[in-house]
Amino acid sequence: MSALNSERDGNINANIHAYETTDPTRPPRQFEVTQSIHAEPLVAEPLTGEPARRIISAGYSIHLPGKSVGPSVGSAGSHDG
Repeated sequence: MSALNSERDGNINANIHAYETTDPTRPPRQFEVTQSIHAEPLVAEPLTGEPARRIISAGYSIHLPGKSVGPSVGSAGSHDG
């Protein structure tokens, strides 16, 4: 995923939101945008204009330049009994 910064870095009200393109004639592509938690979700990818939707995920991650690490819900333990 590539990061597109729509707000200044260091804004404590800004979060990294994951998006996915939704054009049915093309393979889906994921990208990230730094935007205010109060901002409306994007409906298009800013660079290409392709239709897009925000990806909502559970769990947590630690965002490092170029990658995210951390377990997602369901991967933190075994349910074997």
